[in-house]
Amino acid sequence: MGGEPVTLGDWEGKVVLVSFFATWCFPCILEIPVLQKLYESYAEEGLVVVLAGMDLEGEKTLRIYSEVSGLAFPVGVVSERLREGGTWVGAIQELPTHVLISRRGEVLFKKAGTFSPEVLGDFKKWFR
Repeated sequence: MGGEPVTLGDWEGKVVLVSFFATWCFPCILEIPVLQKLYESYAEEGLVVVLAGMDLEGEKTLRIYSEVSGLAFPVGVVSERLREGGTWVGAIQELPTHVLISRRGEVLFKKAGTFSPEVLGDFKKWFR
């Protein structure tokens, strides 16, 4: 927010977890501690977590949320093109939606809805 646009190339060689969320989405907010734990557990191994804010109010709302929540990872504002469905993984039709991208830039999975315990338990395999 307030900076230059970001692309996946900015995190080349990292495993990137993009979480499309909104501040009005109760399941999204409940899942933030899970994302924080994942980040803390795997940051040294190269995990980057990014919250991609879908709020219509954009930076105004997301900046306040980011400052109040004290997150250790970035919160960004999606572009209008992304909000309208122009993502590299298709339209985001449900929040939260998570996209995990490999170190080589390949989409490892796209998951709509909150993480199941199985996904969290298997997360280590993405860092082998």
